[in-house]
Amino acid sequence: MIYSMTGFAAATSELAQYALSLDLRAVNHRFLDIQFRLPDELRAAETELRELVVAHVQRGKIECRINLAPISSSNVTTQLNTDRVKELKILGQQVCDLLPGCEGLSVADVLRWPNVLQSETLSAEALKTSSYKLLQIAIRDFNESRSREGEKLKKIMLERVS
Repeated sequence: MIYSMTGFAAATSELAQYALSLDLRAVNHRFLDIQFRLPDELRAAETELRELVVAHVQRGKIECRINLAPISSSNVTTQLNTDRVKELKILGQQVCDLLPGCEGLSVADVLRWPNVLQSETLSAEALKTSSYKLLQIAIRDFNESRSREGEKLKKIMLERVS
């Protein structure tokens, strides 16, 4: 089987309130050179993802780009962190005691405060597992595209030899 040195594959998946997308592309290179572009949430999984690529691709300059984006239309449940709000209330009262006549925090101020609103988060393990599965799909499609291109190259070379 002849494989082209160039190839491309893309795969996407939806996870709860996030869209996970993966692009895998390659150009000719003498050795295997793999570069990953990952969100911070996946940095810990890079070694395993790299090992998966190494197991299925022998050479080429490979770029694997994974993006994680929130789905705006998802039904994300947002909850109020009441402990944080109570803490802000106490702190606000202490400031007002020290500065008579000051205005307290508005509702909008409180809601913008970090960690006051909490939403469902995607666990690191679930994200890692989904990324690994998505990369497996992309590698399969990637190698299929390289195989198709390799067959075309084989045909061209045999025609020239004849």
